[in-house]
Amino acid sequence: MTINPVRPSYDDVVEQIEYLRRQSGQLVHSEPIGRSPEGRDIPCAVLTDRSVPPDDKQHVLIVAGQHGSEESGRAMAMALMEFLASGEAEAPDVLRRQVVGFVPCASP
Repeated sequence: MTINPVRPSYDDVVEQIEYLRRQSGQLVHSEPIGRSPEGRDIPCAVLTDRSVPPDDKQHVLIVAGQHGSEESGRAMAMALMEFLASGEAEAPDVLRRQVVGFVPCASP
């Protein structure tokens, strides 16, 4: 019996945040907000339209993956982050009105 790896994994999350940061220009900023007991960075991505001052926006924090086995939470956070960075549909309007922080893997 083959056991499938957990997806998205911690490495998947880190790689996707970096990819979105590179691809989206000024929309995505990322930095670690701490370290896990094993010493891994806890990644945080912040998405917003920087042409609008942050004081004029709502601030939202989305935290997922509080436990290492919560793949669905990580996947949903990543999907929402990808949508907001895509520029599709209402995403640009959301980022003009909000600063959205994502911690998709709170417990790596």
